[in-house]
Amino acid sequence: MSVNERQAVLDCLIEINEKGSLSHIVIGDVLSKYDYLPPEKKAFIKKVTEGTTEKLLVIDEVLNRYLKNGIDKQKPVIRNLLRMSVYQILFLDKIPDSAVCNEAVKLAKSKGLTGLSGVVNGVLRNICRNKDDITTDKGGVPDWIREHLIESYGEDKACKILEDIDRVHPVTVRVRKKIEDMSSFIPTGILPDAYYLKEHVSPRNVNGYDDGAFVIQDAAGMHVALMADIKEGQDVLDLCAAPGMKSLHVYDMGGNVIACDITERKRALIEDNIRRCVENTPGHYIKTMVSDATVYNSEFEDRFDVVLADVPCSGLGVMGRKSDIRHKTQKEDLSSLSEYQKKIIDNAVRYVKKGGKLVYSTCTLNPGENEENAAYAVRKHSLKLQKEHQFIPGIDKTDGFYIAVLIK
Repeated sequence: MSVNERQAVLDCLIEINEKGSLSHIVIGDVLSKYDYLPPEKKAFIKKVTEGTTEKLLVIDEVLNRYLKNGIDKQKPVIRNLLRMSVYQILFLDKIPDSAVCNEAVKLAKSKGLTGLSGVVNGVLRNICRNKDDITTDKGGVPDWIREHLIESYGEDKACKILEDIDRVHPVTVRVRKKIEDMSSFIPTGILPDAYYLKEHVSPRNVNGYDDGAFVIQDAAGMHVALMADIKEGQDVLDLCAAPGMKSLHVYDMGGNVIACDITERKRALIEDNIRRCVENTPGHYIKTMVSDATVYNSEFEDRFDVVLADVPCSGLGVMGRKSDIRHKTQKEDLSSLSEYQKKIIDNAVRYVKKGGKLVYSTCTLNPGENEENAAYAVRKHSLKLQKEHQFIPGIDKTDGFYIAVLIK
C-alpha cells in the first residue's frame, strides 16, 4: 500500500473525529474521489477508516497505556495517525507491523511533523512488541449501548445485534427499472427488488445508476412505502425526506409526493436524485420544498392521504453502516430526541386527511423513540395503530428500523 491510501484514510478520520462529519458520507465522498484506484486500494481505504472508527474505544484505551499524556492531548494529525496504525497492527493480519510503523513515520513527516515522528515510531513499535498481551475482544460500543440493547430486546437479540454491527455491510439497492447487465447485483432474498452490490463496486459506476434504474436503499427502508400500501393517485407528504429514497418509492407506486426537509442542502440532495430518476408529468409528480417538520405549516392542514414521518433519531439501528454513531450518540440524547419526535408527530397528524395514514419510522433500536412514540400518537391524537414492525439487525438481515402505520 502506498502512502496515498493511508493519506486518504487519515484525511477521512480527521473529518470524522475532529470535524464531526458523518462517517458514511466522508467515506463515500473519498471513494468517489479515488474511484480510479484499483479495487484493493479502495477496499483498504474503506476497511481501515471504518475499522478504526468501529474499534475507537479499544484503540484509544490501548494508546492511553503507551502515551505519556494520553491520546486526547495529541495533535489531531498524530492522534488519528496513531489510531489508524494501531487498528492495522491489532486487527489486520496481512500488513507487516514494520510496514505499518514505517508508513506512519513517513506520513507524520509528510505532514510537517518530523519532530513528532519519533514519538509515533516509539509508541507503535512498543505496541507491536506487546500486542500478544493486548486484549482486543472488547466490543466496539460503549457500555451504555450494550446495556440498553439487553434491557430493550433481551440478551439473545442484543448479542445478535452486536455481532451484526461488526460484519461487512454490502450496499443495498432497490432496482426500479430493467437493467440488462445484472452482474454487479446479488439478490437479497428479502424483497424482489432488493439487491446487494458486489463488494468494492462503486454504485456510480454500475450500469443503470445514471438513468435511475436503481437507488441506494436498505431493505428495511423499502418497507415504509410497502407498509403504507400506497395507491395510485394518492397525495403523499414526506416530512423528513432527504435524500429522497422513500419519496421515490412512493412515486414508483403511483403516489404524488411533496418531499420536504429542513435545509436547502438537504433539499438539493432530494432534487439530485429526482433529476436522475424521474420525469415529472402533470398528473404524476414529486415536488420538493424546505420545511422544518417541527414547525406547523397551515398549507398542509388535512391535505394528504399519507404522511411519512421518517424522523431524526439516535440511529442505533444503522451503527453497522455508520460506525461513528456508536461514539457520537450519548445516552442522554435518547430522551431529548423522543421529545423532538413528538413535535413532528403533533404536526404530522394535522396534515393527514380523515381516514388517511401517518407512517412513523426511525432507524433506531430504542422503544422510547419507537413503540412509545407510536403509543403517544394513539393516546394524544386518537389514532388507530394499524400495524407496526421493528426490524432487528442480525435477525432480519436489514438495518435496525421501526415502522408504525397509524390511521386518523
